Parts: sequence; C-alpha cells; structure tokens
Amino acid sequence: MALTPQQIADYKVLVAAIWGDSVANNLYEYNEDVEGVLNTAVKALADCNTNISILFASLFGSVGTLTMYTVPWLRSFVLDLAKEIIANRAKLGWSACINSVAAAYRSPLEMAAQGI
Repeated sequence: MALTPQQIADYKVLVAAIWGDSVANNLYEYNEDVEGVLNTAVKALADCNTNISILFASLFGSVGTLTMYTVPWLRSFVLDLAKEIIANRAKLGWSACINSVAAAYRSPLEMAAQGI
C-alpha cells in the first residue's frame, strides 16, 4: 500500500530532523521501504542513549495496543518524534546519537527511496 500524501509530508519532517532539509527534499520517493528505514533509525536513536530511550518511552510508550518501534507506532508519533529530535538536537548525548544514526542510515534511506 502506498503512503498517503499526509504520511509523506510527515515523514519529510522526520527526515529533515535527522538528516536535514536537503535530504528530506531530495529523496527520490517516499515509500514503505523508506518508512522501514525511518523506523529502524528511530529505534537506533533510542538504543544509542538511555536518556533518549527513557524520553521516548515516557512520551510515546503508553499507546494502548501499539508496540513501540513498529511502523504503526511510528505513523502515530512521527511529528512528535521529529519535534523532540529538533528540540533536543543541541544536547551533547543527542547530537552524537543523531549524527551517528544519520551517518549509519543515510545510504539505506536513499537506497530505499530508489527501490534498491
């Protein structure tokens, strides 16, 4: 199933929060594979730093039947996650983790956008 225009717009915000506007605006296509890479990247970000993991769990962990770090969970909280990443980006532990995740998942993101 293709992503909706709203989902694409929301994911662009998250991509911009992690990789910057240039990457967000120049991905070939936003598709389910890109969604999967974004989900993996958000999980890697939480795994990188205990404070990030605790914050994500406290803000987005109690969501009824949704399991954290799954695509349905990501779809529900994509804009909130982007907001937290942007708000906390300058913090020492966050910036190192964001940069590490951005470096590790840039190629997979671009390959997913190209259907590779």
